[in-house]
Amino acid sequence: MRTFPFLNRSSELEKLKSFSTLKKPSLAIIYGRRRCGKSRLLQQFSRSQDLYFLADKQGSALQRERLASDTAKRLDGFDQVSYPTWESILTQIDQRMPSGACLILDEFPYLVSNSSELPSVIQRLLDTNRLQNLHIILCGSSQRMMLNLAMGANEPLYGRSQLIMKVRPLECGWIRKALKYDSQTSIEAYSILGGTPRYWELARNYDSIEAFTKALILDRDGILHDEMRRLLLDDLNDSSMAISLLALIGNGCHRLSEFASRLGKPATQLTRPISNLVELGYVRRETPFGEDEKKSKRGLYKIADPYLAFIFRFLEPNRSRLEMGATDQIYKEVEKSFAHHAGSIWEDLSRASTTRITIEGIEWRSAKRWWRGSKDREIDIVCESVDRQYLLIGESKWSDSIDADSILRRLKEVATQLPIKNNQKQVFALWHRGRAYSKGELHCISPAKVLDASER
Repeated sequence: MRTFPFLNRSSELEKLKSFSTLKKPSLAIIYGRRRCGKSRLLQQFSRSQDLYFLADKQGSALQRERLASDTAKRLDGFDQVSYPTWESILTQIDQRMPSGACLILDEFPYLVSNSSELPSVIQRLLDTNRLQNLHIILCGSSQRMMLNLAMGANEPLYGRSQLIMKVRPLECGWIRKALKYDSQTSIEAYSILGGTPRYWELARNYDSIEAFTKALILDRDGILHDEMRRLLLDDLNDSSMAISLLALIGNGCHRLSEFASRLGKPATQLTRPISNLVELGYVRRETPFGEDEKKSKRGLYKIADPYLAFIFRFLEPNRSRLEMGATDQIYKEVEKSFAHHAGSIWEDLSRASTTRITIEGIEWRSAKRWWRGSKDREIDIVCESVDRQYLLIGESKWSDSIDADSILRRLKEVATQLPIKNNQKQVFALWHRGRAYSKGELHCISPAKVLDASER
């Protein structure tokens, strides 16, 4: 099997390298959803003088034995001594490791689940200057727990971190290198797998999108069939409400009032659960261009992650049938509406690309959607230039067959209702799955250009 390449993460590596050069023993907290490559990143960063330890769910005494055994591969005889406490083993590692070395404790939540005193032990070692040589890097997939350790005002490690870093999914451009697809197929694959490197690694063993979708996701024994539930359980004690909300969004509900009506609960009881999903990066709240995000009452909730969007559009509504082995049958149904699903992800990628590309030599700010009332009064992409002198107005279509003149006329017509200020000059663009070109006032942006931009 081919070794899966280490992709991008140059910014994350640079931050870790800078952290490792701090003169005083320091603490870093690394977090992010499962399968995003946190462990691979830390292993890539780890130098010859560093010590990497991957925790598991064993009891604390057995974990210390394993840590001592791993340390003995670097420090002869380290495992010949018994370490009855975390303080004893950490201080001994510190005393014997070279100055500036890093102790990387991966899957730290597993350690804390069996040793609740461990964060306090690390706090005490840092606060009393008992660490002389060692930087400590804590990493975990439970995003809420790791953030709480670093930023919870009542937690022992609050205010002790010199680096708090979230490892996010990779940008869409890297999937093209990972799977060796053309640009259009890469967008379609990304609309199913999202930016999670481990999903890409699994998909690379199959010859087509159809093959990996059936085998990994739709098949009841597929590795990613129940991945959604594991994702949510990492961060939520009770994932049932989160699953209900995601299912409603996937089924076309986008407002808090709709959630409350469908679930038979007061909207006030749903504010916290939906906020949790937003904080975790699984859901986002969209507000129309030109409106204050905090004050706008027209916000819509959308599933932010392509994999989850695919799951709640195609898998969850058909879970019972898939349990009966109807994989091929369901995939045929997926094919019928897949273009619409891929188009919604392409629209998100189109908006995200505005800060990375120039049109008419102009640099642009982040884009938003604009709508008012009916579908006819909607624009997919609106943003200002960096100097606010221009307004970019665009449409996103996942289609080969387009009528550029008709699209330009529609954009100009709807644009008359936009909140334009200071006589901004209008620039018009179309993101579509064909080639890049310009036709009169309309600039057409291709998948290749969007993917190229996202690799920078």
